[in-house]
Amino acid sequence: MKNVLIIDDSYEMRKIIIKIIEEVDGLKVVDAAEDIEDSILSIKKYKPDIIILDYQLKTGTGIDILKYIRNNKLAIKVIFFSQYNNNVYKSFAMYNGADEYLVKSINIENFIDVVKRYI
Repeated sequence: MKNVLIIDDSYEMRKIIIKIIEEVDGLKVVDAAEDIEDSILSIKKYKPDIIILDYQLKTGTGIDILKYIRNNKLAIKVIFFSQYNNNVYKSFAMYNGADEYLVKSINIENFIDVVKRYI
């Protein structure tokens, strides 16, 4: 069972992602956060295997979380899941160590297929 942390500034989007992830065998949502401080606390407490990460957060960006993960050499798979359908955002996320960058307009089946790669 892989533990998943959802980080998104939108409460509604967190609920949607949690519902999708909980239907996938082999995945368990351990927590959800909306800002940098809560995200880092959740990472330390739950030690997730996978993080579904939004680009824009209530405080800062997903890049801040990604840098924290990589600077601390944490073995966490990071899947950006953002509304920003722009190669600049994607390139910056990938350059900083993201494993995947998905746009929120992707269909659910494709989203699940990408997440399943890390089970």
